Parts: sequence; C-alpha cells; structure tokens
Amino acid sequence: ISINTSPLTPFESPRLSAVNYTAWEQWYFDSVASDGSSNTVITFFRDPTSHTGLGSLWVMHDAVWPNGTRSSSITYVEEAQITHCPSYTYGLWNSSAENASFTFNVTTDLKEAAISISTPETKGTWSITTLGPARYPDGFLYPNSNASTLFAPMLWWVEAMPAGDVQTRFDIAGSPIAFTGYGGVDYFAGSFIWDYICKEWYWMRGVVGPYSIVFWKFTSAIDNNTYTSAFLVQNDTVLFSTQNSKEILATNPHASYAKLSLLYGGKVSATMGANDTGFALDLI
Repeated sequence: ISINTSPLTPFESPRLSAVNYTAWEQWYFDSVASDGSSNTVITFFRDPTSHTGLGSLWVMHDAVWPNGTRSSSITYVEEAQITHCPSYTYGLWNSSAENASFTFNVTTDLKEAAISISTPETKGTWSITTLGPARYPDGFLYPNSNASTLFAPMLWWVEAMPAGDVQTRFDIAGSPIAFTGYGGVDYFAGSFIWDYICKEWYWMRGVVGPYSIVFWKFTSAIDNNTYTSAFLVQNDTVLFSTQNSKEILATNPHASYAKLSLLYGGKVSATMGANDTGFALDLI
C-alpha cells in the first residue's frame, strides 16, 4: 500500500491507500480538566494491529474521573468515512450492529473541532477551540509545500491543533463526566505497530496562561536515533520551534534545542517507567 506524504493534504484526511496487516492511521483527540482532576481521550482508528480479528475500524474512548475512577472502551464498527466539505471535514465511524455512532467535525481553517458519541453505554460531546496554528513535526506551519510529515522512521505526524480550550460532557455507563480544560488534535500514521517502531517516548502538551507547548522526544527502534519536536506558542504567535536535541551542540554550538530532564523526590510517580516524579523542559 502507499501513504500520501504530501504536506498540502488536509490534515484530517486519510493518508493510507488501504489498511493491511501492519499499516495503521489514527485521529487523536485528547483533553484534561484545567485543574488536572479528570481527562478524556478519544481516538478513531483504521488499524488492524489489535489482532482481535474484529476488524480494522474502531474507536477507543478513555476517561478518568476526579475520584480516580477510570473507564476505557473499544467499539468496533463496520463503517468509517471522511467527507471534505468547503468549511469543514466530517468523520463518521458507525456500527449498526452495535447501535453506535462516533463523529468528528474539524473546520477547514483548523480552528475548531467537535466530537459526538452515541452508543448504548456512552452519550455526549467534546469540543475544542485552538490556541495556536496547525503545524508539522519539523515546525513549519500549515500549509507549507516545503514541510515534511515524517517525524521518525515509519512514523508520520501532523498536528491540526497543538493545544486548545476544551469543553466536554459525557455520560458513561450512568456516570457523568464534564469539565472545561485543555487538549489537542493530532493525526498519526505508521508502517508497523508502535512496539515495532518505538523504543520509548516522552510526550508533553501543556497550557500555562497565554502559553501553550507541545514536546515529543521519540527514540526509534528502527535506527536507534532520538527524534525531537518542540513548539511554544503565545497568544497564537510562535515563540520557539525546533527539532534539535542537546546533541546538536556537537556540530552546531549556536543552535537552538530542547532538553527534557526527569525529576525525582516528589510525592507522586507514575505506575510505569523510572519512578520519576516530574519533568523539566528547557527550550534553549
């Protein structure tokens, strides 16, 4: 199969000519409450790599409530279509057998997006208004014919909304979850599953006052190199953008770069990883 790598292809368009045993693409919408107490993530897949035999079209919906309760559901569907209209792009993942419908709507100017979910278990909506311009992993802003959609070997990525204001309200199995906060909209495509192409990564999306930031440090399992993308925006104006890590200084001592450091000694650590309790991100 082939992948459309053109930087001028609309960001929410499918890029794979088909889906085979290994290739996948996904439309990713995430959010967290402004106080950090809850979150929800919705991902639309064309991806056969779950090895369940239930098909390559599915939607995953994850949520965390303020009391720590978690929900994660996967719904397989028979139909997925994306329609481009003059003012917006419309995505529909639908299952008559499951009585389930998942839709996303992203404006052509990549300023706003909305999701609607209706299943026997879940009903609700999610919406976002962007805080910064759409961008490519190399830092160019959309549209740009000189940009690249390739982030690392066998991994393509574009960011329709690096960060934005989110409002969401769902009822999941009788438990309501609603908040205002922050989130983003991304598209990913890969030749093989994440475990095959990636050794490790650190991903960050944040909003502080007028500033919004995205950072991804990705170590490839294909070539063992580390790939970086950092992007800082203030009130819709780009302040900093780089693909360089600190290693760039060996060949260019005056180059800008981003450096992520793990912190220890705090009160809370993740349930996986190196028992770190926080991060420090330097943009230099």
